[in-house]
Amino acid sequence: MHKKSVLFLLIFLILIISTESFAAVNSFTGTMGVFYGKKTLDSKFFDPADSQMEFGLHFEMGMSNWFVLPVVDMYIGRGTGSMGEIDFESYTMELDFGIQKRLILSPTLVLVTGVGMSTMSGELQTYSPEYDCESDSGSGYWYKIGLHLLLLDGGLELGADWMKSDATITLFDQETNAGGGHLLLLVAFHW
Repeated sequence: MHKKSVLFLLIFLILIISTESFAAVNSFTGTMGVFYGKKTLDSKFFDPADSQMEFGLHFEMGMSNWFVLPVVDMYIGRGTGSMGEIDFESYTMELDFGIQKRLILSPTLVLVTGVGMSTMSGELQTYSPEYDCESDSGSGYWYKIGLHLLLLDGGLELGADWMKSDATITLFDQETNAGGGHLLLLVAFHW
């Protein structure tokens, strides 16, 4: 019985100390949300499936007094198209790491810029009478700019971003680019 009381007291003290320390710092900030938008692949190799609907996840976190914050984004895109009797499907996936700067324009409006490295994969499927598929991955870069609106005392963030990404991959023995231009809408929680 005595061991359980000591353990309970120890856990209670740790929680109180960590809560007071966190409250004293009180400068921890971050954003976590989802993107939805359109990606236009730079390479015409993906024609006629070079226009993709895109879904993404966004995560950034750090101290509010840092000049820039680390950011991790993931995007998945899919496009379809036809050329005569041949149907095409294109898929891309990006995992982006980098830094992001938030420039406060007003209490509810923020300009966001970012840059970083990316790992991308691309896939092209063709359906004529026969099915054919090829995929590859490569590394590259990304950069973006966006305008975000802070609502509900800054807890809800709505944004519109333009992003450019680039990575060379090889499909069907040809080098091509899995990156492109992105138009994205963000819905996120901000703290």
